[in-house]
This record gives sequence, structure tokens and C-alpha cells, in this order.
Amino acid sequence: GTTLRVGKEEYKLVDKEIVLILADHHSPVPELHSCPIELIIDHHVLGERSLAASRIYADIAVGSCATLVSKYVGHTLFHSRFKKDPLFEPKAFCRGVAGMLMVPIVVDTKNFKKVTSHFDRGEFNKLKKLAKVKRGKVNKMRREIKRARMNDEELETEIIIQK
Repeated sequence: GTTLRVGKEEYKLVDKEIVLILADHHSPVPELHSCPIELIIDHHVLGERSLAASRIYADIAVGSCATLVSKYVGHTLFHSRFKKDPLFEPKAFCRGVAGMLMVPIVVDTKNFKKVTSHFDRGEFNKLKKLAKVKRGKVNKMRREIKRARMNDEELETEIIIQK
């Protein structure tokens, strides 16, 4: 049966009620086709399977799905005032999420040289301010990711073709 692997742990998905939220991928893997789709966030043209989703947030003009994720969850995430666990540090958490969303925007838009909209630039600038990260550090991360993608000497041919 289908399993979810997290690190070295595997969890069987048999008889589980799974509801999907898909980002940057509007159709689940075949093993999860029977699961209901609650939300799709995507920047690609949606397929027929997408019609089954309860909610869809799509914009094919943006260069990165991370832009849409930031716009969709950003306000709630960054402006929530509800009580949290005393050990939870909302500012540090938001700073971390903002930092994680910045890198895919830069990577997907090829450092704002390819498919890019004013939304990509606007969200990137907002996230950069929230994350308190200098542009040079983001560029360094982008170069490291690019280098890691090119380091394929130990990968199978099928994986290399997918790159």
C-alpha cells in the first residue's frame, strides 16, 4: 500500500481520511486520486482533475507558486493575533516562513529574468523585509541550489531527464 515517508519513518496511508492541499501541482499522484482536494494553489494551467477541488487559487501570470502561497496565507500568518503556545515565537516563525518562500521565487523566476510579474517582485520584497535577509544571502542560496541541481553524477538517468 501507499506510505508516507518522513525521514526514516514510514506511515501507512491505508484507511486514513486524507484531504489534500496541493501547491504548484494541480493533480495528485495516482495513489492519492481517491482523496478529496480541499485547495489547489498553482501558477500553471489547471487540468480536468482540478475541477474536483473545493477551492482553487490560480494565477498563470506569476512566475512562482511561492508568490501565490505567500499572498494566500501571508495575511493570516503574519497578522494573526490569537493566543499561541507560550513557547511559540510568532515573529521568529514568520521570519522563517518568509525566508523559505523567498528562495523559490528567485529560483522559479530565474532571478527575475524569466516569467515574472509585479506580484513576484512585490511578494519577494515583502518577504525579504519580514525575513530580515539581505539580497546577497538570497542570491548565494540560489547559486547553491542551482549547483546542487547540476550535481547529478550519482543520480539515475530517469531523474536527470526530469531535471
